[in-house]
Amino acid sequence: MSQVTRRASDELIERVRSRSSPKTERSVPPVDRAVAERAGRIRHQFGVRLPDALIAAMAVEHGMSLATRNRRDFEAVRGLRLRSVS
Repeated sequence: MSQVTRRASDELIERVRSRSSPKTERSVPPVDRAVAERAGRIRHQFGVRLPDALIAAMAVEHGMSLATRNRRDFEAVRGLRLRSVS
């Protein structure tokens, strides 16, 4: 990984951490380097907006399904298991 990519990944991690509350930190797995890097790849490969890319990356990296009403924004992401919420 290049220094530029590593620096961007570190900056993304810090931005997400700085916006989370103590309650959020207990209920959501942390955004680590693997999640940040996968989010960048998802964003680049599938044209997903950054917040959605982070959500998708978190689910894929932690082996979770993503329950959403907004399937359209996530359907292109390979490896992501989706569950519809009505």
